[in-house]
Amino acid sequence: MKLDKLTGLMPSRLIWDASHTSVEWLDLSNITFSEPFLNQTIARYLRDEPNHRRVHTNLDVLDHLYQSQPGLEPTGFIFHTQRCGSTLISNALSALPQNIVLSEPRIIAEVLGGNIFGSLDFLAIQADEFWPSSSDLTNHAPKEASRDKIKDLDFRFEETVFAESQKITCLRQIINALGQKRFGWEKNYFIKFSSQHILDFPLIRKAFPYTPCIFLYRDPMEVIVSILKTTWAFDWSINRHQPWIVATVNSLSTQEVEKLSYEEYYCIILAGFFHAALAMAHQGILLLNYSQLPEALWTSIPDYFQLSLTRNEIEKLKECTQYYSKSPEKKALFHNDGHAKKREATELLNLMVDKWLTQLYQRLESTTTDIRVNASYSSLISNPLQK
Repeated sequence: MKLDKLTGLMPSRLIWDASHTSVEWLDLSNITFSEPFLNQTIARYLRDEPNHRRVHTNLDVLDHLYQSQPGLEPTGFIFHTQRCGSTLISNALSALPQNIVLSEPRIIAEVLGGNIFGSLDFLAIQADEFWPSSSDLTNHAPKEASRDKIKDLDFRFEETVFAESQKITCLRQIINALGQKRFGWEKNYFIKFSSQHILDFPLIRKAFPYTPCIFLYRDPMEVIVSILKTTWAFDWSINRHQPWIVATVNSLSTQEVEKLSYEEYYCIILAGFFHAALAMAHQGILLLNYSQLPEALWTSIPDYFQLSLTRNEIEKLKECTQYYSKSPEKKALFHNDGHAKKREATELLNLMVDKWLTQLYQRLESTTTDIRVNASYSSLISNPLQK
């Protein structure tokens, strides 16, 4: 296929069949990425454009594009634990027209594949079909009528057949294809990964050794309370019914995982993310606590990513922080409810957080403080290509 036929198209997903893997492309050339997540934007496009343009190609087209039509080099990667301000950051950065900001692209999860988590297909599944809208911590489990649906449907992406070297190559090619300019004025390019991809950091670092990365985290009590009372932790919640996945995070047997309460289950998953963040902390990564937001958006984050912001751009960033980050309409005003979340924690949750997370969180806080004291943000990255 001639590359000019892909102008304006974006790779949206990988398709596996018995013989090979192909790439599906969608014509998003005139689409504004206004939703908090790329999958929501694609879902809107598919819904509003019934005659949408869809193209399938072989994987080798990605390599041809990579070799002959380089996109923007990634300015930065955003990793996070969930419920810690990462969507606030991606929303704010996307408010500036010179930035390409892609939040948790499905196709990247497909390329990485094979880690301990599956992911939902956001294009087909609506959260409310499976989860209650309740702020009651005692009612955080799926509706009884939905449990069988969850077990019957296969939410896991196909296990990729790529070896590590193939994953690295394909990840570079996919990120290049996603980073093509669509309007001509784009200068910066950010990707927010899904929370579980902190576990894939060693592989991602091999693919992009000099890309600045930040890791967002938060008081674990606030994170777990938020997860227990809302409907956004799709992959965490669905995989509660696939205990063999959780068993791979630690030394627990599948039988032991099956006996876990929801409180302990979520604490174990979050502990895995904290361990991964600590392992990457001294590799030029900027650690940011939720408590440093929103001010970090116009102080340490642009400094670290080497962005020069005008006064008007800073005001635009500040305006974005007034609204709840996961609201596509950006109408719900944000309020910091951290103290309220802690008051809602049950005795069991307090015990589980102390068992699995308190010491890890203290280590993260200590590591973050050491980095602030010993190095400026921009000096955390050492890129010989820039010297």
